[in-house]
Amino acid sequence: MTDERISTAFILEDFIEAQQWLIGALEIAFPGISIELADSIQSAKKVLTNTKIADINLIDLKLPDGSGLEILRDIKQRRRSARCVITTIYDDDKHLFPALAAGADGYLLKDQDQQLLADEMQRIRQNQPPLSPMIAKKIMGSFARETTLTLDEALTPRQLEVLRMIVQGDSIQNVANKLNISYHTAASHVRGIYEKLGVSNRAEVAAKAFDLGLS
Repeated sequence: MTDERISTAFILEDFIEAQQWLIGALEIAFPGISIELADSIQSAKKVLTNTKIADINLIDLKLPDGSGLEILRDIKQRRRSARCVITTIYDDDKHLFPALAAGADGYLLKDQDQQLLADEMQRIRQNQPPLSPMIAKKIMGSFARETTLTLDEALTPRQLEVLRMIVQGDSIQNVANKLNISYHTAASHVRGIYEKLGVSNRAEVAAKAFDLGLS
């Protein structure tokens, strides 16, 4: 299990009240964190040009001059390891899955309790995706509503079981503990799933579900 250091943050959010809410959540999650702010696509581009890409980036989807996904893609292009978390009010599929497909490392709803937001953000340190409970349920529901014929053809029953667990945010060690198998065996299952589905992380697994028509 990793314990990733998070010391810098960037927030792209046009409402002052929401900015302050997110600042508070970040400061709870990562005491002493340095935070940069932007309230539009253009101001975000200026910040990203003049400063080093932050460790964690909280990105709203709807900005006065465009979509936050533009900035997400820019950040990922410049620093692949930077963590980008969508912070939004939109919980529907048409916003969720395109964001994951664009490379988002998490998806949080801003109307959550501030402590819950902070708790989810801290999951980044263990290389786990921050997902609001409603969003995690929606991702899992996309699997449940599908006949699973395509996934059944691609994955073994055990891999399907592991897949559902990792999409929910379980670490490899948690998978191993819950299934009473070794860490090495759990890791092998995860590698096999990623190889068969052509993905490299949990966010891409959810995006793959979208690509396969799961809704």
